[in-house]
Amino acid sequence: MTSLETPVSRRSRFNFANYGPDKRQIVVTLRPNGAQGDFIELRLLRRRESYQIDVADLLRLLIRQKAMHKHLAKARSRRRVSRKFARLTS
Repeated sequence: MTSLETPVSRRSRFNFANYGPDKRQIVVTLRPNGAQGDFIELRLLRRRESYQIDVADLLRLLIRQKAMHKHLAKARSRRRVSRKFARLTS
C-alpha cells in the first residue's frame, strides 16, 4: 500500500438529495495531514461549505454506531420473545 501524498477526490455516483433544488452529488476528498493522520472531507458538488473528520475519529464513530445497533436489536429481540411468552401463558 502506498502513502497518501496528495489529496484524492471522487464524486458520488448518485445524487444526495432526490428532492428540492439541491439535487447534487457528494464530493469526497481524502486529504493527508502528515503525522496527525488523514482527513475525509465531504461537500456537495459546486458548494463551498465542507465538513471534515479525522479518519480515526470516523472509524471510532462507526464502530460505536454498529455496537449501538447490535445492542438495540438484541433488546428488541428480548422484548419480542417476552411478549410472545406472555401471550402464550395467558
